[in-house]
Amino acid sequence: MLDYKFTFPPVSTIKRYPLSNIDVLVVGGGIGGMFAAINCYQKGHNVRVLEAASGFDINGGFIRIVGSVIDHLERFPGLREGLEQLNLDAVYQMFDCKGEMVLPPKKLPIGAGNPYGGMNVHRAALQRLLYEYAVHLGIEVQLNVKATRYFEDEKARKGGVKTSNDEEHVGDIIIAADGINSCSANLIHNKGLEGQAKSSGYAIFRANYPAELAYKKPKLFERFAARKLPGKGNMQVWSAANGYAIIQTNDEIVNFHIARPDPGGATERWDQKARGDALRAYLDQDEWDSDIRDLAEACPEEALFDWKLVFRNPKPNWVSPHGRVLQLGDAAHTFLPSSGNGATQAMEDGISLSSCLQLAGRDQIPLAARVHNKLRFERTSCAQKMGFKNRERFVGSDIEALKAKQMLLGPVVGSWITLHDSEQYVYENYGKCVNHLLTDAPFANTNIPPGHEYKPWCMDDFLSGNADESNETGNWR
Repeated sequence: MLDYKFTFPPVSTIKRYPLSNIDVLVVGGGIGGMFAAINCYQKGHNVRVLEAASGFDINGGFIRIVGSVIDHLERFPGLREGLEQLNLDAVYQMFDCKGEMVLPPKKLPIGAGNPYGGMNVHRAALQRLLYEYAVHLGIEVQLNVKATRYFEDEKARKGGVKTSNDEEHVGDIIIAADGINSCSANLIHNKGLEGQAKSSGYAIFRANYPAELAYKKPKLFERFAARKLPGKGNMQVWSAANGYAIIQTNDEIVNFHIARPDPGGATERWDQKARGDALRAYLDQDEWDSDIRDLAEACPEEALFDWKLVFRNPKPNWVSPHGRVLQLGDAAHTFLPSSGNGATQAMEDGISLSSCLQLAGRDQIPLAARVHNKLRFERTSCAQKMGFKNRERFVGSDIEALKAKQMLLGPVVGSWITLHDSEQYVYENYGKCVNHLLTDAPFANTNIPPGHEYKPWCMDDFLSGNADESNETGNWR
């Protein structure tokens, strides 16, 4: 599975800006970190990457990358073509848990500039594409190197990280892109690894396994096989009174996320194995259709995982006291999978930060970090909120009510996200934001839903049912 071959044009075809002499160290070679490294290279910065893993785990699932990133890929010859190669090119359908259709088949749009366009790609395949592209550019990537402590030296004007192999790496700025449990929190937030992690009230049974195991049953082939539809892939959402399932397939892979209520604790592990009988017991509760049961039954036990959906409240500060370490992606802002937007926002981070560093120059790196933080926080906080909004659209057992929800809530990811240009936004607003930070001059971000007045929020409002969305301002579509 995921055996893709990528080819890229010569590095000379990339328009690279003049060298900045800024030494950037990216810690974490996931999607956000690797894309940040690629953008830093293009902006003329010197960049290296440290990654804790030794390879690319096929666990995870399909994620959606939307126009705000896809359009930006035109700057990197070969990268968009690689993304198109990975695209599930899916037909979308929605059912209730008994198999009754809620929404008929609809081809998901792809095109750049389309307010609802995007590409569904497998997380591990995208990570590998970005890794191979970074290596193609000549970016140094070290695997099997895990960060254990971040630090900064104001006098030397450097940030640094100590690693599990007892080495010390420094740079003009350190990008902590090493995920939700990044130990950068000890420097930036003065808290331990768990921070403010809380259970979202849900957990997911998730799995990737070879499609041929499911398609041995003709009725599963009829229901889920991608080749029976006008696209390379099939995406189905199934709704139940107490949860939902998202199933994505192509000719090689069956990937499912089956969400159910879970009042358990806030332990975060991607590799927590699940038992098949626990999944079957959940499906029995709402009398799910036999096709879903058989799809779950076809999954090898070793491919089934139990993922507790844990969330942290939006964190306004991603920058260390002296501005030499900055959190990016999940380390800065965690997303529920129902947001359909976590990877896109991590990639937007890299576009924004590399551009801020370009405009600031080597002498103003801490200021660049704080400008980036200011320009991005409200946008990512609004995008995080969409995870809670979207989760409700998938839960329910009444077909007419489910149809009404889809019309009321509009697209999963609004045009205020998909049509945004993070690079241009920095170029237009960097000076204004600097003036705001240095002189307290008025400044308001415009990269949030049009007409929305941002106010701090926390997940407890949603979990307790106290979130008053009837007074939500702005156009979120």
